[in-house]
Amino acid sequence: MTAKAKAIILSAILWVGVPIAATAAPDEMADRCSYLSSVDPDKLHTALTRYAGKVMGKYPEHWMPADYANLLANAVSCNGQPVNLQNKVNAELWAVKLADVQKINAEINARSNAIAVAYGKYWTKNEEFPACATFLKWERDDVWYTNNSEKLFGTAFYNMTPEMLGLYKRLAQECVPVMKSVLDRWHAQQSGAEAIVKSILSSIEMDGLAAQENVSEIPKNLQLDARGQRIPISYLRPTTQKVVKKIIALENADRIMPTNSLIQISKWAEQVEMDETDGPDLLYAQRIKSIVADHLFRAADALRKPKAGPNSGG
Repeated sequence: MTAKAKAIILSAILWVGVPIAATAAPDEMADRCSYLSSVDPDKLHTALTRYAGKVMGKYPEHWMPADYANLLANAVSCNGQPVNLQNKVNAELWAVKLADVQKINAEINARSNAIAVAYGKYWTKNEEFPACATFLKWERDDVWYTNNSEKLFGTAFYNMTPEMLGLYKRLAQECVPVMKSVLDRWHAQQSGAEAIVKSILSSIEMDGLAAQENVSEIPKNLQLDARGQRIPISYLRPTTQKVVKKIIALENADRIMPTNSLIQISKWAEQVEMDETDGPDLLYAQRIKSIVADHLFRAADALRKPKAGPNSGG
């Protein structure tokens, strides 16, 4: 059986509303029963209660009473099947396992589905509404501030509309109680939920601002890359952002900053080089240091040039 065929059968097993014997052709029923016999009810029980990812095409958090009932109806229809296989469908075992999962997951699922109902009208994608447990798989490099939002949600925060960013911001906050319960299932510290949400909100803010940056207004010598991607100015610390924006304004106006200001910025850059070992601020400080050196040279050169006047010999 091909992977595509298995996926179709798996989806049908979960979503049909009546026992398959009442609607399926003999060959289709045989395929479904064959697949269902290959699913270990104990492992399904573990997958659903662990909230580790989609089960039968749907997040465990979003399983409704109808889903359990539909799956059980299929197990009952396939009880004792396939006759030619050793591992036959045991409807009684399926009934016990599904009833237990539904009881264990009831509180978490009620909370998660309430969130999905409350915010579902803002969900414009064809994919399933995000599960709270998905946020627990969040990863961010706290040096370069890159994150795995694209892997988790299909679209990187950087490429989301302000409306979608706002939705994910609210979802992350609303999901904290569910995330804590799932972390408890994972035997992990529940306080980790707040730390994850704080990191997510920070990245949403930074990536939202990064998307608004007009790259065409940033001089080429201040468009810095790391790991094949441009480093947004919003990824910099406030002081670094202030200095960078000041230099951008000078470069675009083709003006030379007063010498005292240049010396102060140079000292700032040197301090960053002493304090940092890696990251966006260090790269920008190094680039700004070289730009400042050029400005100082131009300022000194301007002072050496003779001024036109009565005594200039002109």
